[in-house]
Amino acid sequence: MIKVLSTSQTNILMALARYKFLTTSQLLKLGISNRKSNLSVMLKALKESKRPLIGEMNFAFVPSKGRLENFYYLKRKGYNLLVDSGMMEATEINVPKGNLVLFTQDYFHRKYTIDCHIACDLETRKREISVDFFHRYFDKTGNNRTARNLQAKTKIDLEGDYIIADGAFLLSKGEASRLFAFELYNDNNTKRICQQLEKHLVGIKNSALCRNYGLEKGHRVLAVFTQKAVLDNTLSRIESNPLAKYVLCNTLDSVQQNFFNGWMDLNREQGSIV
Repeated sequence: MIKVLSTSQTNILMALARYKFLTTSQLLKLGISNRKSNLSVMLKALKESKRPLIGEMNFAFVPSKGRLENFYYLKRKGYNLLVDSGMMEATEINVPKGNLVLFTQDYFHRKYTIDCHIACDLETRKREISVDFFHRYFDKTGNNRTARNLQAKTKIDLEGDYIIADGAFLLSKGEASRLFAFELYNDNNTKRICQQLEKHLVGIKNSALCRNYGLEKGHRVLAVFTQKAVLDNTLSRIESNPLAKYVLCNTLDSVQQNFFNGWMDLNREQGSIV
């Protein structure tokens, strides 16, 4: 194991503990280092030591996209180091459970979801807003080995149905707080998107997400689209609903520039998430 970690190497471990999976470009966006070459050296030391603190997932070449960035994640030794040193509580750390499976089909959806999580964190820091929690669809609760009850933390139970949201998070400042469900759409199947948003409207009406977290408040749904044309098509197809103001839409490009700007509800009215 590395005998002494640099501040930047420690920051890498803590970032992986928060986001679970990160690429080199995402680590750069988080400000871990301002040079890719320096970051590569640090990652190499963390994953190639005698007792590696992090692991790496390699992905194939995609003709239309080129070579995909590798994802890094925290290994058990890295988890133990953070906990044993007192740098983080065990409950704060996201570490993959069981054997890792390459999520090739889910690559971009997962990457963009993490991009949005990072954008949220970066903007809330500027505004002194607390992100009390931010769960993603690949964050699980339960134990699949013994109880066989592993499920997504973002599962929202409806009347005889359910949704697994791409994310669920709580923002707070002072005494005020707001709960959100989050969806990332990187396809052009507007029929499926509309059907899912209709389910979310049912969840809003029934305060379903709030019950999941034991909160006595309503919630909003944030829908992020990688393609503006798909966003526009979705808004033109979605049925009118009195709860439309509680579903806010935006593009991924806009969210990555400023997580709090550019939102509009299902009626195309400008909306704010804070």
